[in-house]
Amino acid sequence: MLQMHSLSTLELSEQLRHEMLTHRRRQFVDRLKWPLKIDENGHEIDEYDNGHARYLILASDTGGHLGSVRLSKASENFMIGDHFKDYFEIDLPNPGNVWEVTRFCLAPNLSTKESMGATKELLRGVGHFALMERIHDFVAICTPSILRIYNRLGCSPDVTLVSPFDKNLILVRWYAHQGAIPKLIDLDTLPLEVSERAA
Repeated sequence: MLQMHSLSTLELSEQLRHEMLTHRRRQFVDRLKWPLKIDENGHEIDEYDNGHARYLILASDTGGHLGSVRLSKASENFMIGDHFKDYFEIDLPNPGNVWEVTRFCLAPNLSTKESMGATKELLRGVGHFALMERIHDFVAICTPSILRIYNRLGCSPDVTLVSPFDKNLILVRWYAHQGAIPKLIDLDTLPLEVSERAA
């Protein structure tokens, strides 16, 4: 089931929160070796996991974490602007209607087929969220392998810039006015369930 949460609703779903943050640690710190902070519970959590963030989470029938993504407004303080400014020249017009997509994470035990399916579910949720919030577009940092997955699924973002300092860092955007959001929603996946406290 595809769900939307805020930080407060995640506190009420202990298993889901624990597994999401643990899987984030396993993906970004253990596997990718990113120098991120880990708390005393073994969770990867940062200053952008705050009351302004929204989480799209694909949960199993038993309430476990299958995949998730964090959505945050690209305002004065946002992760891409704060931590990737040395890699990109980032210009975000009308920042109030631009959101960043970060911490895209999948459960480590998924098969290739299951991973592709979970990715489709999450991208469709991003499209629905854009309609609900009247979002102008989304910005994200991805790697060449993730970009290939987006292309295979038929929801290719616009490649804004490849970092001149690290070719594995690509700044991409999905523009609503170019039809990117309908492409996300049209993916053949499950409906989105929105938590009342996250709405």
